[in-house]
Amino acid sequence: MSFRQINKKTGHRLKQQLVDSVTGEVVEPQDKGRGYQVGKDEYLPVEDEELDSLALESTKIIDLEKFVTRSEIDVPARAPSAEDNQPKEAPASPDTNYNDASHTVLLYQDVVGVLGKEVRSSAGENLGRIVDLLVDQTGQVRAAMIDFGGFLGVGNRRIVVDWTALHFAPADQGDRITVDLTREQIRAAPEYKAGKPVIVLTAVPEM
Repeated sequence: MSFRQINKKTGHRLKQQLVDSVTGEVVEPQDKGRGYQVGKDEYLPVEDEELDSLALESTKIIDLEKFVTRSEIDVPARAPSAEDNQPKEAPASPDTNYNDASHTVLLYQDVVGVLGKEVRSSAGENLGRIVDLLVDQTGQVRAAMIDFGGFLGVGNRRIVVDWTALHFAPADQGDRITVDLTREQIRAAPEYKAGKPVIVLTAVPEM
């Protein structure tokens, strides 16, 4: 995908011209050249043929004299590192007991990663993706930050939605996340600003 410079008033594409810095006259493409600056507004013209003659001769061919076996190559010994002196942990046994206080087992169908996941309204409208989570001082998740709108990252707005307003589909229905808000409500919501009080959008239950 590529973009062109245009005149915002007419919608027409813009053309660039080369202009002589002293005379102000337009320079045709065939008159464009290269020059080495030797003084203020003074340049020594340089032709392409002259530049080619200055190029260093090089080759991408490597001359091989002979092949040797691996045993003939002297490889310097590596000095032992601090990690080498650390005691090795025994591999975990299949019978390892995970029921103690230092482990918690979560079933894959009971958890879901939410960062980067798409959020839709109850009507199926695409509201954006979750880009961050906000927690309070106790570590409790309070809200989700949704990257809403824009095109190719331009014009996006970050809106904060109350965590309890999000609904997560059962495992057999995929990683579907919905919120009881419309696209218009998200668009009208105040944007998140770092260092400013956070305005959290809450879904209003239907009467």
